[in-house]
Amino acid sequence: MPIPTTSRRSEDGFTLIEILTGLLISSIIMVGLSLAMRAVDLGYDRATTSLERQATIASGLDIVAGDIARIERVVDDPTRPSRFLFSGQSKEIIFILAERPGNNRSGLYWVRLAVRPAGDGEELVRFRAPYSPGQHDIGAIAWSDEVVLLHGNIRIELAYRAPRSGLRSWAGGWQAAPILPGEIKVELIDIATNRLRVPVFVSALKIDAEVDCVSNAAPGCTIASNGQLGQGSGN
Repeated sequence: MPIPTTSRRSEDGFTLIEILTGLLISSIIMVGLSLAMRAVDLGYDRATTSLERQATIASGLDIVAGDIARIERVVDDPTRPSRFLFSGQSKEIIFILAERPGNNRSGLYWVRLAVRPAGDGEELVRFRAPYSPGQHDIGAIAWSDEVVLLHGNIRIELAYRAPRSGLRSWAGGWQAAPILPGEIKVELIDIATNRLRVPVFVSALKIDAEVDCVSNAAPGCTIASNGQLGQGSGN
C-alpha cells in the first residue's frame, strides 16, 4: 500500500523580510567600518601634522640658537666704549655676528629677529644687513634677506638675563647697555590653550671676548669684569 505524501512548504531561500534585515545589518557594519577608518585617517593626519609642526619649530629654534651663540661683542667706540651694539625687546632682538662661512660676503652682519602678527598667531622673522664700522644707528639699517623661522597659532615672547653679572631674573627688555645678556629665552605659547607649545627654550651667548680684545688691559676688553664695560676693562 503506497504511503501518502504530505505537502510541505519549501524552506529553500530567504523571505523578503530576511533579505532586508540582512541588508540593514550589512549597511550598519559598513557605516561603522567607514567611521572607524575615517577616525584612523584623521588620527594619522593629526599625528603627521603635529610631527611636521614640531620639526619646523625645532629647525627654527636651531637657527635661533646658532645665531645667539655667535653674537659678537662689538662696542660703540673701540677707544672709549660705553655700550654694546645690541638691542633686546620682548618682540625683537638686534645684534651683530659673523655669518656662517657659506653666507658670509661682508664680514660682520647686523641680524634682526623680529616677531610680527601672522594669521591667527605670530611669526619670528630673521633679517640681516652688512655691518660697517661706525654704523651705530639701528633705525637707519636697511634690512634684507627676510626668512620666516617660526609661525603658527602661537605667541612668541623673548626674555634676557646675565647670571654671570648678577642679573639672574628674566627681563622682557635689555637696557643694560654696558653688559650683554648671557642667556636669551624664547617662549612659544599656544594661543588656544595659553600653554607652552614646546618646553622653554634658552640659548647662551658663547663669545666671551670682544673683537679687538688682544689683552685684558685693552680698551673695551671685558674678560676680567664678567662682561661689563667700565668695570676693570682698561677704561
